[in-house]
Amino acid sequence: MKPLAPGFTKVAISPNLNGLKWIKGSVPIPQGKIDIYCKDVGEYIDLQITLPDEVEVEIMPPANTKVQVNGKPYSLETNHLAVKAN
Repeated sequence: MKPLAPGFTKVAISPNLNGLKWIKGSVPIPQGKIDIYCKDVGEYIDLQITLPDEVEVEIMPPANTKVQVNGKPYSLETNHLAVKAN
């Protein structure tokens, strides 16, 4: 995860597991925290994100990688949509 705007109002998440089966972590930010769980389920990467309402996220998957974000299929065409807290 990296900030794309001052104050972490927009962040980028790149679900690259680098050969691991899953990763999990939390990142404290001024608005609260961002929780990320990412798992390789074979056909795609399952990415679960919880973040404060005022934070927008841009997903940057590796090339030729299918991703589901919070249970919904992800595509670059929908990247402009913000993923909000569950």
